[in-house]
Amino acid sequence: MKKNNEKMYKNKKIKENILSLDSSNKSCSVALYTKKKIDYIFDKCKNNYEEKIFPMIKKIIKRNRIKINDIKTISYSNGPGSFSGIRISSIIAKSFFINKKIKLLSISSLKIIAENCWKISKKKKIIVLLQNKNNNFFYGKYYRNKYGIWIGKKSEKFIKFHKIIKKIVKKKNIVISGKFKKQKIQKELYKQKYKHKIYFFKINFPNAKYMINITKKILKKYYFRNDIKSQPKYLIKIF
Repeated sequence: MKKNNEKMYKNKKIKENILSLDSSNKSCSVALYTKKKIDYIFDKCKNNYEEKIFPMIKKIIKRNRIKINDIKTISYSNGPGSFSGIRISSIIAKSFFINKKIKLLSISSLKIIAENCWKISKKKKIIVLLQNKNNNFFYGKYYRNKYGIWIGKKSEKFIKFHKIIKKIVKKKNIVISGKFKKQKIQKELYKQKYKHKIYFFKINFPNAKYMINITKKILKKYYFRNDIKSQPKYLIKIF
């Protein structure tokens, strides 16, 4: 049975139009998958998420010459991130789901950053960090399985800096991505006499274009359920 399911997974091709939204961390981005290609728009923003993201959606749909009704799946970032940003993208995505009866998928900001890092480095095991002003972190440990699915949602937690260091010193050849102060981490590791290789990939903002590939991989799974009850994760005073 398992082999049959895996065969279905590998052979299933995603032909439907996918719209992805992110407004979680001081940026807005939308991405659209149509006819085997990905188009996206990205821009930094402060708290004017609503002013930014609606025109982006209209623009990307228009320039790809499709209609709203042509979108069959929508994915959005549900944090960790800012309260107002996550709220906007969540409301838009769930409105599409309710009104258009399409597939709905929520994706962690940390998973989006992991996908971005993988595109750059091809590293399959990644620690993702988002640092706040109080020197605390949102932490997630992700790995990419043989189907290209990122595993690690259960590892996500809010954590103190010294606990991050404790986790790092126990491992070899660490890959760290996200928003953090590289020099501070290096300085502390030097104090701990950490002598193994460590790879840093700073990615300050999630980008919806990386959500498209994540969404496609998840849709290829044999089992899929809509994330209408997904709970967002908020970061207080992260930036």
